[in-house]
Amino acid sequence: MKLRYFLFLMIIIFCIGCAKQEADTGKPGTENEDTMIETIADTHSIPITQVEIVKVVDPPIYNRTFYVDQDISMLEFFKFTAISIEGLGKLSQLETIKFVNSLAIEDFSFLSEIPNLKRLFIIGLLNIDWNFLENLPNLEVLHIERYLFQPEITIDLKNNIHLEYIGFTGGFLETFPVLVNMPETLKYINLEINKIGLLPQNVGDYNVTIFMNYNSLEINDSLPDNVTFNSADEALEDKYHVPYYPKITVSLSDVQD
Repeated sequence: MKLRYFLFLMIIIFCIGCAKQEADTGKPGTENEDTMIETIADTHSIPITQVEIVKVVDPPIYNRTFYVDQDISMLEFFKFTAISIEGLGKLSQLETIKFVNSLAIEDFSFLSEIPNLKRLFIIGLLNIDWNFLENLPNLEVLHIERYLFQPEITIDLKNNIHLEYIGFTGGFLETFPVLVNMPETLKYINLEINKIGLLPQNVGDYNVTIFMNYNSLEINDSLPDNVTFNSADEALEDKYHVPYYPKITVSLSDVQD
């Protein structure tokens, strides 16, 4: 009987200790597996402020603050149910941003806050206002993939004087994109996996390498030397590839009230 009483007493003491630990820390002793953002260095963290979260079913706007290392160079937003982001300009080392299935964003003008943005990858897109590119003078790589409802694209690149690569892949582009004021720095145009049937008559005069898919293109004459059916991923260096292992991923697809 004494042994049973002793064991019962020890169990009560253990439960009280666990409850005290949870009350002191505000969370269980184990790490929260549902954390939506990883902070690399808490001592150097700064907020991305006033993130506006918009639910499709319920229209109210939710403001959230998240923290990332101020020295981060690459950031990914995954299934980001927001219309805008503020505070990115505080990340002075940020050079690469990737958006994946962040379909609520149509106006990317907030990217103009980032002083050193060089690579932009947007995977999954419903609609977009291309005017935001005018305010990204340091951009070197622009890659748009899996875009919908864009059979024609016209973009003015007059301010993108450092652009080296532009890609529209895996979409519904039916005509060759109209790229006004192409910079002399432009080397590659990637148009793989589209529905483009005809090339511009003067495409051979473009001083760039153009990657296309063979199955949709109508070839009546000889193919210009600067148009290739080789894979862009195999032909180009990593700088122009979609990064699959970003430094930090922000996922806000399951925002709760």
